[in-house]
Amino acid sequence: MCQGRGSSPTLSGRLSRERQDHSISGEGGDPRGGTHRPDARGLCSVPHQRRKERGATILGAAADLLLHYPNLGWPLCSGGLVLSGITKRYGQRVALSNLDLVVSPGEIHGLLGRNGAGKTTTVAIATGLLAPDSGTVWVGSPDNPPQSIQAKRLLGFVPDTPVFFERLSGYEFLAFVGSVRGMTAKDTESAMRSLTERLELERWIDDPIQTYSLGTRQKLSIVAALLHGPSVLVYDEFGESLDAVALAEVRGALKDLRDRGAAILLTTHILSLAEDLCDGFTILKEGTAVAQRPAGGEALEDVFLRLTSSSPDTERGAGP
Repeated sequence: MCQGRGSSPTLSGRLSRERQDHSISGEGGDPRGGTHRPDARGLCSVPHQRRKERGATILGAAADLLLHYPNLGWPLCSGGLVLSGITKRYGQRVALSNLDLVVSPGEIHGLLGRNGAGKTTTVAIATGLLAPDSGTVWVGSPDNPPQSIQAKRLLGFVPDTPVFFERLSGYEFLAFVGSVRGMTAKDTESAMRSLTERLELERWIDDPIQTYSLGTRQKLSIVAALLHGPSVLVYDEFGESLDAVALAEVRGALKDLRDRGAAILLTTHILSLAEDLCDGFTILKEGTAVAQRPAGGEALEDVFLRLTSSSPDTERGAGP
């Protein structure tokens, strides 16, 4: 259990004294100096007029998205993750070509493709780790590019290869994450306890991270990403390094998060997992979306093999 750990009383006490009700920006205010904050679900509450004043770039991107996704409606300020017209090159190689991708609140969206298709580049751009050469990305609202403080408040990220402060214990690392996220010590403890028990991580939580197995490190990364209850979650290489029991628990946790209104984008090579979990899919081939379709219909594996081993026309909407 996490409460009352002998290894971290000073840390917990300091967190409680210094962080009570403070946000990631320092005092809980809007880092841009405005008065608009996310609502109780972490969703955008910026007025429609202010969004219009963002200019032709945002409006043009929104218009393009509405053409491709007419069910989104306007205003486009209902949470979720949006990538519009994303192109990224590495030298002469085109990693992504004019990618449009929308993950709506209450949706788990699978980003699929063979090795080198552009999935990792998409994830890096969606989380603000990499800038596109062209196109628009926002998290929760057109006012929130992924590099912004507000986007980082809303976003959770499980990378394919997690990186930690190795000499910290799991407990200390999660307390640090809670502090960075602007969570109170009480809320951090509560979330930590719930998630570590669910993923059966509590028995190792006081051990140094450098002693963790690959699977245990992956569990810790998942807990860190879910700790603040993100409105948008990006999970790279879902299913990697997890045993069957842990995988079932993580799958349940993702479904619970989706049912609370979060938008979840995940990549995986395990098509059976994607078919079981996802509400919609984007299939990439050589940096281009060759299919965007809801779940159901033709078996996902059949669609994937057909589209990634030949040169089909792009599919959108209802699917095959």
